[in-house]
Amino acid sequence: MDLDIAAAAITTYLTGHRLAQTDDPAERAALHAVHAVRLGHAGRHESALEEAERAIGILRHLAGNDPRALPQLAASLNGAGIYLSVLGRREDALSPTAEAARIFRKLADSDPDRYRHELAIALTNLGNRLSDLGRPKQALAPAEEAAGIYRALSAVDPGEHLPYFSASLINLSNRLAELGRHGDALPIAEEAATIDRRLTRTDPQSHLPELAKSLNALAIRLANVGQVSTALDRAEEVVGIYRGLARTNPDAYLRDLAVSLHNLGKILFLLGNVDQACGVAEESVDIRRMLVRKNPEAYVFLLATSLQNLAVYRANLGLREEALSAADEAIEYLEPLAERLPEMFAAILAGIRQARAEMTRLPSR
Repeated sequence: MDLDIAAAAITTYLTGHRLAQTDDPAERAALHAVHAVRLGHAGRHESALEEAERAIGILRHLAGNDPRALPQLAASLNGAGIYLSVLGRREDALSPTAEAARIFRKLADSDPDRYRHELAIALTNLGNRLSDLGRPKQALAPAEEAAGIYRALSAVDPGEHLPYFSASLINLSNRLAELGRHGDALPIAEEAATIDRRLTRTDPQSHLPELAKSLNALAIRLANVGQVSTALDRAEEVVGIYRGLARTNPDAYLRDLAVSLHNLGKILFLLGNVDQACGVAEESVDIRRMLVRKNPEAYVFLLATSLQNLAVYRANLGLREEALSAADEAIEYLEPLAERLPEMFAAILAGIRQARAEMTRLPSR
């Protein structure tokens, strides 16, 4: 059994037992907060969100009279933002994340040695949430600030801060790439992958998932600058890592496996290996269909992007009807998203519609 799953199961039992034994609000908030973290690590994000919201409700009341509750409140807000994002509630995720960053900035202003680490975490997540909402220019500044904080902290205490520094570099690389600054994004992704590979050699159990994330970012950055063959090696390594992780903890890692397959398919296509790209894309679609059945709001856009790529690959193989079928399904999923958030999804929908129109000109078999 995956250790995170086991820890969540144990914490679920202990939390219920301990809650029954205390009426102290601070103790109850701490129990809910810890339980949320354990559930989140195990991939049980809906339950994690519920626990984080319970902690937030108690801590808001406490913080109104006692500022010592503010760090715990900010941490729970930060967690709630992450769980909301994973569950596909992008608009809802921004507010708690921004509030967490504001609280930690005030705390860091008064006690930087104690709270700069937490501020950097909150800034990293704020950049991610802004990116999720299609606001890449706004997302860059918090990502840069977080990476700068962690670079300084890891120089003083690498054992404590290097994993966080690497994660902040991945996010900064992603933000730069979203702005088309691929040349700037590549060396940052390389630095993150170097750190995570070194950490994984000393503690694979703790750091292998982070290595997969950094290698995934590196593969995309390499492809963006035309180093596609090297990108393929990294992308295949990522898929191998996530296959192993998903076998032991599917709730936590199937989503990441689908992402890695999606990216591997794009790289194979760039190399002209269209048959292989098609097979990989079909596997990504299959996983995302399963995830959509469990949580449509979180995964329907990701399924649409996999279907979009699958349609393109099939069209390049001359599979006209199969390509049109995948494109039509992608459009069906994207239309309500584009109506709700046109600034994020309208251009994507227009692109797949244009691609579908070109597919209709293919000869029928």
